[in-house]
Amino acid sequence: MAQETENRREALAELAQDSKARSYTAQIRDLYDVIENALDSGVSRTVIHQKLVDTGLAISLRHFDQALYRIRKSHKRAGQVKHPLPEKTDSAAVRNTTLSDGDKTTPRANIRQSMKQIREEVEKTNWAQVISDANRTSKP
Repeated sequence: MAQETENRREALAELAQDSKARSYTAQIRDLYDVIENALDSGVSRTVIHQKLVDTGLAISLRHFDQALYRIRKSHKRAGQVKHPLPEKTDSAAVRNTTLSDGDKTTPRANIRQSMKQIREEVEKTNWAQVISDANRTSKP
């Protein structure tokens, strides 16, 4: 039984080394760093693709591009750090916020109050005077 397991292990290890048994994406993944360095150096995708075809990798340009996309996507996902969720706060502390004038109110009321104040200021503004002042100060 142990010998059979060892034989299977060796057979699978050989498959991993055999480029014909591996997908083109896996083969390109092995060369990913070299491919990205070449692209960063200004070598075009088509030239890189043709070199891979010349060396025995049977892959279309479309599939080469798809493989690069998938590999880049997996590298990007692997590089992302999940940010921890913020700690839970006491809901009573959130509800009891203070406005600039010292009034205690809820966050929703803060938004409503702010919007009301902005609306009142806009309605009270003498826009003709504001435009006139702006024109006077902008002219040399």
